[in-house]
Amino acid sequence: MLNHTLRATCFNACSSRQIQMHARTPAFMHGTWVHGRISPAHPGCIVQRRPFMTIQAARHVPLVKIREKLPSKLRRKPKYQDEPRVIRVMPGTPEFPGRMLVEVNSANGPRALEALIDQWGPQLPVQHVTAALSRLAGWSSAGGLTPQQERSLSRCAQRCKLLLGQVVGEGEPLELARAAYSLYRLGDYDEGLLSDVAARSLPRLGSFAPDALAGLVAALGGARHPVPGVWLERACLEVYARLPRYSAQDLASVVYGLARLGHQPSEAWLAGVLSRFREAASVAGANAPSFVKLIWGLATMEARPSFNWMAAFLGEARARIDGLRARELATLVWASAKLGHTPDPLFADSWYRCATRAAPNFTPAALVEAIAGAARCRLGAPGAAPAKWVAAMLARTRELLPQLSATQQARLLWSFAVLRVAPDELWMDAYMEASEASVATAPTEALVDAAWAFARLRYQPSEAWVEAACAKVTASLPGITAPQLGVLLWSWRSVQLDPPLPWLAAWEQAAGQAYGRAALKDVAALLEQLQQQQGVRQSASEGGPVLDNRGALPQPAAAAGAAAGRGRG
Repeated sequence: MLNHTLRATCFNACSSRQIQMHARTPAFMHGTWVHGRISPAHPGCIVQRRPFMTIQAARHVPLVKIREKLPSKLRRKPKYQDEPRVIRVMPGTPEFPGRMLVEVNSANGPRALEALIDQWGPQLPVQHVTAALSRLAGWSSAGGLTPQQERSLSRCAQRCKLLLGQVVGEGEPLELARAAYSLYRLGDYDEGLLSDVAARSLPRLGSFAPDALAGLVAALGGARHPVPGVWLERACLEVYARLPRYSAQDLASVVYGLARLGHQPSEAWLAGVLSRFREAASVAGANAPSFVKLIWGLATMEARPSFNWMAAFLGEARARIDGLRARELATLVWASAKLGHTPDPLFADSWYRCATRAAPNFTPAALVEAIAGAARCRLGAPGAAPAKWVAAMLARTRELLPQLSATQQARLLWSFAVLRVAPDELWMDAYMEASEASVATAPTEALVDAAWAFARLRYQPSEAWVEAACAKVTASLPGITAPQLGVLLWSWRSVQLDPPLPWLAAWEQAAGQAYGRAALKDVAALLEQLQQQQGVRQSASEGGPVLDNRGALPQPAAAAGAAAGRGRG
């Protein structure tokens, strides 16, 4: 191997780098120099070679290629990380306000914004603090933050609120209105700020941009801050005068805020807003929560939109229903039921699908509201609720039964009865266990709903529940209405319950004193039937004949009227 190599010896202090460069020249590679002669490329080098040997140029390529840097997908990108940044700028210089506003609007997360506010907070004007609050509200609504980011967001929001209180006198009403809306989205109620904004903005409401005025109304309504009627009338006038400039989201915020404040606009104002919302939602689009805000506000105001408008509204909402959360799904059907509109089958299928997927995220109140809303607005055909939705709701309600109040438990059972959903025995046992603990505190209306649901589901409640319910009804007889008493008696007769004779006598005496002849006629007939049924059972226990009373169940006029008035199926 040594005989096939070339050796170069450098004299006159030649570097090894120069020798390597000369060794790569074409003349050297082809071996044109003889043994012992001076190299023409460098006079200080003597090239030694064996005669008749040539050198072939070779390129050594490694078998394993090692990357000098990671691919772009795996490479860390610090400019997109939520990390504090060092900003080198001096306060008081001409470029300081613009640079700070750029840094606030380009912060990558709560941690970066918190470091910025901690460093430069006292030098920031109202505009910068408002922009910081707006960024924090956006991150809070979007969600997906880590626990560390959530803590940073909370600290930064409190710091911005303190800074805003120091410079509130220097800010324009428009900036303060946006700051109030951002605080509302963050769940913070500042009474002093809202009072100052409401007082200073009244003469200048005409100069507010549509999004700023809508945000201020939503902030005042979200906090239920007391606002003079003159301010509300002026705000409604400004909105009506510039309706074409308002987007669907702005109109939804305005209606939501007015409903929360208890203000009732005129019919002409509502008609204009509904027409503009339909146009803006179909042309420019609208996000999913704006539909929920608008329909909740209309239901709270007890408005009566036309059938065609509701059909078009729910059609647009169905296209965005996948973006709604569990609470918003419950509000959507609750408001539809209160407005007296029955959704079409396509909307019902989409709602059931989304509610099934969101079942684990329902809170106790939202869960009862969703099931009761589906029952009241007759969502889908009777008894045609999807099996997956029924299974998800039964599983979720069984988990949350101990957390429900007596009224919520009664509404839940009533809703299942209207939807013709028959829970299994294990679910009913869990319901009875939770209901027995709260029946003593249940209002009379809840007891009537529960008794009616037991009759429709053909389920006989436990003796402990019946005794507690009878005692509650006896104590509230002066305040119970004749239709309610009729429904209660009919329900117990339907499931062959036998209230004790002393209680029946007390109810008959109290009913005779409290109700007129027309209402008393049906109640007395039911009382007589219950007494006869109890006598038949006593004779059967003594060996007498046994009669079957589970044939046709006559509904008295009082029970039928109460059922129709209460929306029962």
